[in-house]
Amino acid sequence: MFGIRCVDVMLSWRRLQFKCLILLLVWQTTRVAGQNCTDNQTEVSFNETSSRCCDVCNPGYGVSTNCSADENTQCQKCVPGITYSNSASPDEPCKMCSTCGNNTHFILHPCNETQNTICVCPSGSYYDPDADECKYCTLCDPGHGASTRCSATHNSKCLPCEINVTYSNKVDPYSPCKPCTVCRKDEVPLRNCSVYEDTICLSVTVGKGYHPSYNISTPTRYEESEDDNSNIIPVYCSVLGLVVVGLLGYVVIKHWKRMREKRRHKAPCSHEDVEYSKASGGDSGIFIENESPKNYTYCLNSRVRDLPQLKRTELEKTLSSPQSDSWKELAKELGYSSKRLMQFEAKNNNKNTNSAFKHLLHDWERRDIATVSHLIQCLRNIGREDAARLLYADSTEGRTQMVNNRHQNHV
Repeated sequence: MFGIRCVDVMLSWRRLQFKCLILLLVWQTTRVAGQNCTDNQTEVSFNETSSRCCDVCNPGYGVSTNCSADENTQCQKCVPGITYSNSASPDEPCKMCSTCGNNTHFILHPCNETQNTICVCPSGSYYDPDADECKYCTLCDPGHGASTRCSATHNSKCLPCEINVTYSNKVDPYSPCKPCTVCRKDEVPLRNCSVYEDTICLSVTVGKGYHPSYNISTPTRYEESEDDNSNIIPVYCSVLGLVVVGLLGYVVIKHWKRMREKRRHKAPCSHEDVEYSKASGGDSGIFIENESPKNYTYCLNSRVRDLPQLKRTELEKTLSSPQSDSWKELAKELGYSSKRLMQFEAKNNNKNTNSAFKHLLHDWERRDIATVSHLIQCLRNIGREDAARLLYADSTEGRTQMVNNRHQNHV
């Protein structure tokens, strides 16, 4: 009986050893399989007990069939000019190439199997990969600065300047807010810094100041004498001189600012207003008032950038009719190429021709030849006499001619 029990124990022990050996072989097989993956493969686990070495698709190839427990990865070559793959991957298919908005002028490098198209947009614009087109950069208005400058791949980001800390008086997609000037100890601010304009400081130094000193350690009795009056006179003179210089400086600065604003909004016309005297044509007895409530003060030699804002708005509405391409004809007459014209059209995300004409006018008015007379002549050359008359009628010369005609009719 004891011998039978010993035999049973021996058999149970051998069965346990056999099971452990099988588990050890399975573990070794799985471990070795994971270590035998080549450089162009990666181990993929499908569940706790199932895994295999799957092929990786090299750059220029995309995955057409994903790896599974029964089938290895299937790779497909990307089509040049249509699809590409720039990295090795076990699961990514070929990606679509960018088209730069279907505009070959903006393609710096065409798409191939391993590299996407490199799009370079003109200055003042950036490439938007989501819309697959070039877009004009956002212009930061006065009081706002570019926290992120416009680049070939990124739009500008505008943030308001900090009050009494920074300012910006420009309209562009590049300039950040500038720090406000801090007046020195010998200066006083004539104009405090705002988000639109910098501080204006005026120096008030007129010489060595009078600083009376007192000895508080030894009290003394004050007695009035003639010398006291003679010593205080220079103090009064210094203070009075300082006040006079400050007032004169303030008047000069205010006058200079007024004249600067006058030059900004008024062209160098031969005469400021329309009026007649005995020396210019006889005393007709007629007093001519400025009948225009808009108070325009420009002449034919004025720069287009100095036109009043209301006049610019009228001109934009006249030339930006959706049924008319007059602004395009005007752009060609002003010397712009078809390529540059397409860049202006790219700004019209909502098909707003008024926006395209604004960019055209903003770009052209910076040139030296951008005068009112030149613009009127170009408008007449394209047959837009109505727009030419719109500019001429409110100019100094136009109002002068109107007054002359009324004077002749009266005579």
